[in-house]
Amino acid sequence: MRRGSLAFVQNGMAEGTARSSIMRSMLKDNEDNGGGADGQQLAMDVSAGIYAGMTDTTSIALSTTIYALLAHPEVQKRAQEELDAVVGRDRLPAFQDRADLPGMLHNPDIYPDPEAFKPERFLTKEGGLSDDEVLAGFGFGRRVCPGRNFAMSTLYMTVACLLSVFNIRPKKDEHGKDIPVNVTYTDGLSSRPSAFECDFQPRDANAERVLRDIVENDSKAVNL
Repeated sequence: MRRGSLAFVQNGMAEGTARSSIMRSMLKDNEDNGGGADGQQLAMDVSAGIYAGMTDTTSIALSTTIYALLAHPEVQKRAQEELDAVVGRDRLPAFQDRADLPGMLHNPDIYPDPEAFKPERFLTKEGGLSDDEVLAGFGFGRRVCPGRNFAMSTLYMTVACLLSVFNIRPKKDEHGKDIPVNVTYTDGLSSRPSAFECDFQPRDANAERVLRDIVENDSKAVNL
């Protein structure tokens, strides 16, 4: 993973297509200071550390979101309706769509009925996004998580893209009946949901087309 990321950014820098990133900045500083393997190694290690640091927490948040959407299909449907109205059905959501889309801590003084799955709690009365980005969970001051913006962006893009093209449904048993999903959470530093199964079904033919286009474009990019 580290060497693949390094090669990807180096090729982009050589072609003038590399986007702004931590690795690009570190490689550029390394070049400006005479280059060397140590600088490249440091860029690889720092970039890999970012991914490693977010793997557990982001995967737990994503698993919990998928479980909540599976358990509350009416919320899933409302989110899909918002995505369809803002983004349309011909592409996946992008970061620039975020401000036009509606967005949990457990203090009932701040979040009434905190155990309920209510994404609309982060909307203003007018229907826009509130200023609350739930950043308290990332800590404060010198101890604040440096990857908080990366984590929020990753979760937004993943969940928005999933809902744009998939319906999340319970698995069926041999009789065609929904298999109940009973999730418990582990104890420990990171509390994660127990394993559960579900089906990701393309919402319609248009969603299948968007998915095919993504696969074809990715295949072309890999073969360049």
